[in-house]
Amino acid sequence: ADTEQMKSALAAEIIKAMREQGLTHAAAAERAQVQRADLSRICKVDLDRFTIDRLVRILNRSTGGAR
Repeated sequence: ADTEQMKSALAAEIIKAMREQGLTHAAAAERAQVQRADLSRICKVDLDRFTIDRLVRILNRSTGGAR
């Protein structure tokens, strides 16, 4: 349960970063260096395919390491 909560919190931060930067899914996926389908899964909070480490890396790339 704690892992799922952490994944959800990280997904929320990724989505927040996208919105704050006004990025489309395609632009956000390119910046985060992930497939657009992966970013779509994150936005739908379908996180079974993601580890916490991977979500942290995506978040760091999405924000330029600012978070």
